[in-house]
Amino acid sequence: MSGPTHLADHTGNTYTKDLYCENSPGKLYGRPSYTAPVTGLLHTTTSWFTCWTMGEPHPGGNNVWYYTQGDETVQLPSIEARGAIPANHVWTDEDPFPGLPRCPWG
Repeated sequence: MSGPTHLADHTGNTYTKDLYCENSPGKLYGRPSYTAPVTGLLHTTTSWFTCWTMGEPHPGGNNVWYYTQGDETVQLPSIEARGAIPANHVWTDEDPFPGLPRCPWG
């Protein structure tokens, strides 16, 4: 966990803390649901996550999703490959990760 980083996304939301940790590559979704558009792909295995939100249950056994920016844009290029990834891709001991803020839009 680090901070304050003051990262801003395409909508002007500002994030003052982030989580930098190992993860498995995966798809990023425009909202925390497998039916949402795939906005980006996360290829790296260590990434930054700026917040968490509640969404559709996933194979990790909960409904926590983390917000980040992907390495490759798939759909909706205006959001710059940003999206939510299920928590089972983010290697944390606890979900949501303690101290990481809840996303302001979720």
